[in-house]
Amino acid sequence: MDAKQVSDLLTQNVLNVVSHLLPNGQKVNDNWVCGNVHGQAGKSLKVALSGKKAGLWRDFATNDKGGDLLDLWSASRNITLKAAMQEACKWLNVDYSPKLSTPHKKSFKKPVFKIDNVITPTVSDYFDKRRISAKTLKYYSVCVFKNDIAFPFIIDDEVVNVKYLTPRKTPQCKNSWRQEKNAMPCLFGWHVVNDNDQVIVITEGEIDALSVYQSGYKALSLPSGANNFEWIAYDWERLRQFKTIYLAFDNDEAGLRAIDEVLPRLGEYRCKIVNWLNFKDANECLYIEGEEGIQEKINNADFRKPKNLKNAIEYLEIIQNEFYVKDHHSDANLTPFRAMQNFSFRMSQLTVWTGYSGHGKSQLLGFCICDLIIRQNQRVCIFSGEMRTPKLLMRMIRQITGYEHPHFEKAKNALTLLSGFNENNDFNKHGFDSAESGGLWIYDIDGKVCIDRLLEVFIYAKKRFNCRHFIVDSWVMLGISETDTDKQIMVMEKIRGFKSAFNVHIHLVAHPRKPANGDESIPPNKHDVRGSVSITDLADNVLVVWRNRDKTEFTNEPDAKLICHKQRESDHEPMVNLFYEPASCQYHEFKRKRICFIDNKEIIDTKQNEFDLI
Repeated sequence: MDAKQVSDLLTQNVLNVVSHLLPNGQKVNDNWVCGNVHGQAGKSLKVALSGKKAGLWRDFATNDKGGDLLDLWSASRNITLKAAMQEACKWLNVDYSPKLSTPHKKSFKKPVFKIDNVITPTVSDYFDKRRISAKTLKYYSVCVFKNDIAFPFIIDDEVVNVKYLTPRKTPQCKNSWRQEKNAMPCLFGWHVVNDNDQVIVITEGEIDALSVYQSGYKALSLPSGANNFEWIAYDWERLRQFKTIYLAFDNDEAGLRAIDEVLPRLGEYRCKIVNWLNFKDANECLYIEGEEGIQEKINNADFRKPKNLKNAIEYLEIIQNEFYVKDHHSDANLTPFRAMQNFSFRMSQLTVWTGYSGHGKSQLLGFCICDLIIRQNQRVCIFSGEMRTPKLLMRMIRQITGYEHPHFEKAKNALTLLSGFNENNDFNKHGFDSAESGGLWIYDIDGKVCIDRLLEVFIYAKKRFNCRHFIVDSWVMLGISETDTDKQIMVMEKIRGFKSAFNVHIHLVAHPRKPANGDESIPPNKHDVRGSVSITDLADNVLVVWRNRDKTEFTNEPDAKLICHKQRESDHEPMVNLFYEPASCQYHEFKRKRICFIDNKEIIDTKQNEFDLI
C-alpha cells in the first residue's frame, strides 16, 4: 500500500475515520466540525464528508489548509506521515506490506567509506560550471575522495553505496563514473528525505538530482542509468510514502523507455512526467534557464494521458495483421509439447485448467511452469492453497532434475533456476529480482484466501517484480460456495479485470463435477467444471487434463491427455497424448523419458535416485 492508496481507502470510510480521529466533533450538514486537529471543542476545523472534496480538511482559525485524511491522521496523532500510514493500515485491517517468499535473497557489501570535506565550487569548477552551489553539495554530502568526486548513498545513517566521478581533464575526454561492487541497488539521495515528505522527484543522474533540489524540490537519482531497474524492488518500501512522484528522466530515447518501464510499476495514479522540452536533462535546463526554468517544467508536469482512447484508423496495422498476416503473438508463451504449438498462453488472458481429482492437472501445470521459467524466461507467481510450498518445490525440483531424489547440489541448482538465475548460480551478479532473470514467487498461504487480498498480492508481484504468469490453485481455495453463482461471477470479473489491467496471464485450476457412476474413462469437458458456467464462459482458454487409469502397466499406449476445449483467439483446439514418468513427474509426447532441465540432456540410466549411481 502506498500513501495514495491508503488515502483513498480512508476517503471511502470518511465518516468512520473522522469519528475515530476526532470523536468530540459533530456532523454539520456535509462536514465534520471541531475546534482543531486534536479534537478540541469548536467549529473552526472542517472535514468534507461527501462530494469531490470528501476527506479534505481545513482549519480556518489557524489558516492551516490541511490536506487529505492521511494528513489529518498524521496531524491529529502528532506522528510522521509514514507512521500514520502504518496506523491507518492497521485500523483499516489491510496489510501495510504483503509478504512474498523467494528461494533466494541477495546479500550486499557495505562500502568502507568515510565522508570527507564537502566539495565547494572553489575546490572544483566542475560544479561551478553546472551552477550547483556549495549548499546543495553539503545537503547531499557530496565530497572529495582522493582525486574523485564521491556521491554517497546513505540510508538510515549508513553508507550503502558510493558512486565516484573522475571529471574529464580535457574537452576531448569523457567523464568517468564507477561505483562500489556488490552494493545495494537503491536510489541516490534518501538521506535528504524525511518521513513527512509527500512529494519527490526522481531523475536519471546525480547531477540532475542536485539541480532539481537547488530549484526547490527534493530529488532522488537512478543508481545505474536508465536501463537497470533493480532499485524498484529494494526501494519499494521507502517509495510508498509519496503521494506524488515526478519522473524527470533525460529527454532521450533511453529516458523515454525508462518511463514506460517505471510508470506502471510505481503507479500511474501518482506519477507525473516532467517534459524538459528542448533540454536534455535537468542540469542543462538549470544552466540555461536557471532555477525558474526547472520550476516551470515541474509545475507543468502531468499524468500520462490514457493510451486506450484512439481513432479507428490507428488500428489499420492491427487489422491488416489480423486479416492477412499469420498471428505470431510475440508476447505469448507455449506449452512444452509440439502437438500443442497451435495453442498459446497470451497476455491479458485467463486459462482454466480442469480434470478429475488425481488425474494430475496441478502436476502437469507445474511441469509447464518449469518450462515457462527456465526455457522461456518468464516470471511466475503461484498461490497453491492445496499444497504446502516445500512439497510444491520438491515436485518441481524432481521435474527439473529428472530424479526422484537428486543430489543436494543438483537440487540446489534446480531451485536456483526456478529463482530465475543461470546455471552458474550467478545471483550475486544479477540479484534475485533483476530485470535480466525470470523467477518463481510464491504467495505462501496454506488454505483459503480472499480474492481481494490475493489480487492485492498479485498486483504487488506484478508491479514490484514484473511477474507475467499467475497461478490460482485452486478455485475452491477462494472460499466461494458452489451454489453462490452471483459471487462466482463477481470473482471471475475481478480476475478478468486484473489480467486485462496488468497484461498478464492467469492460470486457474478448477475441479469438475464427479462423473456419473464414478466412470472416469471419458475425459471431462468445459461444461463439466463445478460451479457457475461463468467460470468457463469468462475464461479465454480451457485445458482438460485426463489420465488413463485403466492401464495396468507401462505400454506403448499414452498415459494421459492434454485437451484444449476452448481457445478464444484461435479456431484450433489441439490435443496431445502424453507419457508420464512417475519418478521425475515429467510428461513427454513420444515416450516415457527423463530430461534434466539443467543441461537439457536425457537421463539414460535406470536409477531413480541420483545418489545410487555413485
